[in-house]
Amino acid sequence: MKKRLVVLAAALSMSMGLSMVSYAGSWQHDSKGTWYLTDDYKYPVSQWKNIDGNWYYFNTKGYTLTGWQWVDGKAYFFNDGRNSAFPQSAMLRNTKSPDGYDLNGEGAWTQNGIVMTKSGQAGLDVAMHITGENTGERAELFLKLNEYRKSKGLPEMVISGELMAAAQQRAKESAMSFEHTRPDGQAFYTVNNITNNYIGVSEILTMDNSSSTDIKITSFKNSPKHNELMLQSEGFIENVPASTIYAGVGYYYSNGFYYVAMLFGHQK
Repeated sequence: MKKRLVVLAAALSMSMGLSMVSYAGSWQHDSKGTWYLTDDYKYPVSQWKNIDGNWYYFNTKGYTLTGWQWVDGKAYFFNDGRNSAFPQSAMLRNTKSPDGYDLNGEGAWTQNGIVMTKSGQAGLDVAMHITGENTGERAELFLKLNEYRKSKGLPEMVISGELMAAAQQRAKESAMSFEHTRPDGQAFYTVNNITNNYIGVSEILTMDNSSSTDIKITSFKNSPKHNELMLQSEGFIENVPASTIYAGVGYYYSNGFYYVAMLFGHQK
C-alpha cells in the first residue's frame, strides 16, 4: 500500500511538472524570409509583436519587414543590418534611420517633432510651415482637415506658413474674446496683415475643455457654416473666384479650455 502511494505521488509529481513546462518561441528562416514560431506553434500575421523588448511587424504572410515601411499610415524603419544596436528586422526607435531621419520613442518618422503621416503632400509640408507653439496639434488638425476633404472627393488645401502664424495668433485672441472680431475691435482678417497677400479670407473657431483634435474637427463638422467652409471648393471662397485654397491652423490652451482657429484664403 505504501509503495502504491509512493508511485501515485511520483506520477502526480511528473504530471504537474509537465504541465508547468513552457516552450519559448523561436525565429525561423526559409527562402522567402524570416518568421517567428510562437510557443503554441503559431506565427504572427499582419500585426506588431514585442519579442525580447523589441518591436517587429509581420506582413500578411507572417514574414518580418526591413527598411522603410508604412504601417497604419506612419513610416517606420526596421533594421536592415545597418544599426548594430538593434536586432535584425527590429523597429528602430529613439534614434535616426541609417539615411538620417529622426525616429521617435514609438519608432515613427518625425520632422521638427511632428509625426509624418502618409497623407499626400500635406503630410510632408507641415513640418516646413509650422513654427511656434503646439506644432504637433496644429499639424494633426491640418492633416485631419485634408483627410476629411478627401473623404468628400475634394482636393487638399495647401498649408501656408503665413496663415499658420496668423491662425495661431487668432487662437490666442479667441481666448480673450471668442468672436470673429479681435480684442481691439478690428475684423479677424486684419491679423498679421494677411490681406496683403490673401483675399477671400474666412475663419472658423471652436473651443472646449478637451485636448482631442478629433473632437475639434467633429465640432466643426457639426456646425453647418463651419462645415461649409471646411468643404469649400477650389472654385470659390466666400463667392470670390479662387484657385488653390490655402489654410492655416492655430491651437491654444488657456484656463482649462482649448481654442482652435482655422483661416482659409487664396493668394492674390
